[in-house]
Amino acid sequence: MIWSAATVPTIELALLGAGVVMLAWAGFGLRGRGLVAPRSNALGRDGRDLVLALVALAFAGALVVAFLVLFDTGRNILAPPDGARSGPNLGAGALIAAILGAPFVIWATILKHRQFDLQKDGQITDRISKAVEQLGAEKTVKRRRKKTALEITEPNIEVRIGALLSLERIAQDSVRNDAGRDHVRVMEILCAYIRHNAPASGAKATMQKTYGIFSPTRADLRPSTDPDTEGPEPFQQSFPPPRADVQLALEVLGRRSPEQRRHEARWGPQADPEADWIFDHPPRPPATDDPPAMEEYRDKLRAWRDRTRAYKGYRLDLRETNLRRANLSGLNFSGARMNGARMDWVKCHGSRLNCSQLSKAQMQHASVHHAELAGADFSDAYLDRAVIQDNRLDGAIFFHTQITMARFARTSIVDVNLISADLNGSLFRDMSLAVTSKLISDDFSDDLWQKVFSLTLKETFGDASVKLPAGISPPEHWPMSSSSRNKTFNLWLKWCGLETD
Repeated sequence: MIWSAATVPTIELALLGAGVVMLAWAGFGLRGRGLVAPRSNALGRDGRDLVLALVALAFAGALVVAFLVLFDTGRNILAPPDGARSGPNLGAGALIAAILGAPFVIWATILKHRQFDLQKDGQITDRISKAVEQLGAEKTVKRRRKKTALEITEPNIEVRIGALLSLERIAQDSVRNDAGRDHVRVMEILCAYIRHNAPASGAKATMQKTYGIFSPTRADLRPSTDPDTEGPEPFQQSFPPPRADVQLALEVLGRRSPEQRRHEARWGPQADPEADWIFDHPPRPPATDDPPAMEEYRDKLRAWRDRTRAYKGYRLDLRETNLRRANLSGLNFSGARMNGARMDWVKCHGSRLNCSQLSKAQMQHASVHHAELAGADFSDAYLDRAVIQDNRLDGAIFFHTQITMARFARTSIVDVNLISADLNGSLFRDMSLAVTSKLISDDFSDDLWQKVFSLTLKETFGDASVKLPAGISPPEHWPMSSSSRNKTFNLWLKWCGLETD
């Protein structure tokens, strides 16, 4: 007997099985199971064509072997060899049936798998649609005004909060189970919800519009007597904080996991599919009195800033929103677009806003403590009377920024761009200005830079705890020694003509 009825078909069956597995890998990718890459990252079109050709050859070989085994079985029945029992080879027949039926069974399994994926996609779409519908939920309430009962329609905050939490769960599940396909879609929905329900156009006028140009002698603008608070309480209380649903939407955006942010970096037609989240700033040297280390850090900072400018992934879009008195503490909005946002009295304690786009934002009386704002762009923004303590502002841009009467303390400002910035009346404590990058263009000489720096300092207040660049002397009105926090604060108020009672 030339062909073995057991060995050869077994080999062919193994080859056919391997080919079918390769077909499943190339054609369908076993998506959503975490076993292999998504279909778009599999073998590609040329690879799938090659696998299909190999599978076709394996199946053709199986047919040939099945015919030979069938022929050998028939010959044994008609003319059995000496000592062999005549009759059909049932084992060979079963093997033939398995070989011929295997592709059809596997194909049916693949179809069921695709049908399951379609059903799952439909369920996710239904979940998103239902949550979006709930975001517009309203309720009718009765209000009594001057002995008249009125029915008023207002947002149903409870239902909307449930919808926001549902969308957060959908985004998290998408990253875990579906390669993050719906994550960015949910982020876009949340950003649009905030822009629609809290537009900057609906914000109440600030003190700047109410009282006109800042005047340091106006009693109405007197700061709080506490050196660590952000401004006059009575005027602050006249501005309502964000609604509970808007605040929750901000928290959902700001507490995205590292894996969610990584998927955002890989989103979009121009993004690198292997890109990573790049908005974490490089580590800073522990000491600022080491020139070589600081120069190396400055180079790393500039290279990192260039990489963030070339970022092609998804960014949160909160432009032209009303975030006044919002609490962004502990949240991550690095890289977010927040141009033109109204952020007066915003609280950013422990927040991350690295490389965020804050041009033309209004952040009067903002309370920024232990936050990261490296590389942030504050061009043409307003930070009047902001309290900025224990922060990272390295590489930030304050081009033509109004920072009058702001209070800086223990804040790193390496390689900061302060060209045309208005620091009139600002207070500096316990920090170094020796590593500030520039107040004027790099095209000017060092002598002119020192003159501009000295003139700028004359409009500010500080004490001996502030380290100045070499060759720069403190202004005459600066105390010659370091004082306590409260004493320095009161001296600053006196210099501004705003003595407390």
